[in-house]
Amino acid sequence: DEERCRRHLENGTAAATALLPLLGYGETCALVARAKGGNLKEQGIHEGLFTEEQFRELTSAEAVNQLGSRMPHPPDPRRV
Repeated sequence: DEERCRRHLENGTAAATALLPLLGYGETCALVARAKGGNLKEQGIHEGLFTEEQFRELTSAEAVNQLGSRMPHPPDPRRV
């Protein structure tokens, strides 16, 4: 059920983790506290922290799969 999955995402810790690149740790924690177990997406949009489009992009499967990964290092010119 797509709607049920979307509700879980918008209210869960996965959404909070996905917001870290945009908001940082402190603001994300504060948003979770202000949402009081409610809808993080609606709370963040209401506060002007992000748009619905930004939330959708940050919580996309592609973006979530990149969380915690580092940018690849450029090749070492001594080894090329």
